[in-house]
Amino acid sequence: MLTKETAETTYDIHLIGKVSEFQFQKLYTAVKYLCDTWPARFKATVKPLFATQYEMELKNIIRDKGSSFFQHRPRNPLLWADTSENMTLYFATPQKFIEWAARRFRYYDPTLDVLYWHKARFQLKQMMAASKRDYVQLQLKV
Repeated sequence: MLTKETAETTYDIHLIGKVSEFQFQKLYTAVKYLCDTWPARFKATVKPLFATQYEMELKNIIRDKGSSFFQHRPRNPLLWADTSENMTLYFATPQKFIEWAARRFRYYDPTLDVLYWHKARFQLKQMMAASKRDYVQLQLKV
């Protein structure tokens, strides 16, 4: 991928996803690492949402941004970075962002996915408790 990124390029990362998904938690950890390690180069906006909120927000962003964003699959968190060179880096999958961060910034995360699953469940419970609403869970067994 040929881009005009330089050593001085700054990034404004946007991460939007379902708080209950492990991939969102994994990406959040990566984004937080980049912002903490290079605070002068990275700024982040992170929006953890419930599933229906995410779907509505995703439609609005795709409509506003257009181009590459039309290919985004709703099962993945939405992640893009606006650069200081007036470019937008769109990452179609979480894996593409992790590979980009590893290649450009030597990011490495040996954490098992199961730990992100637990973090996702915990974060979902926290969001539900903080919302002051009542929730019902329906479980069917055959």
